[in-house]
Amino acid sequence: IEAKFTGPERLRIQYDLTKLRFGQIEENIRVSGFELADGFLARWKRSWIYFTEENDYNNMMAGPTPCCSNPKGIISASRRKD
Repeated sequence: IEAKFTGPERLRIQYDLTKLRFGQIEENIRVSGFELADGFLARWKRSWIYFTEENDYNNMMAGPTPCCSNPKGIISASRRKD
């Protein structure tokens, strides 16, 4: 995890999604005594982070995609049009 201040009341955090989730970071910030902004835009940004993080995580955990339009020979070679 890497964290640095980028301005007044602004913190930039980079972390490994396979080891840590944003909710854990958010909870640790609160437990440490800091308050997160509670305005509409701040809440929207955090919800966007949760959304994109979930997509990124699911994509990382998904298996590899097939290399062709006929994965595992579903269509027999005689019917296939090359």
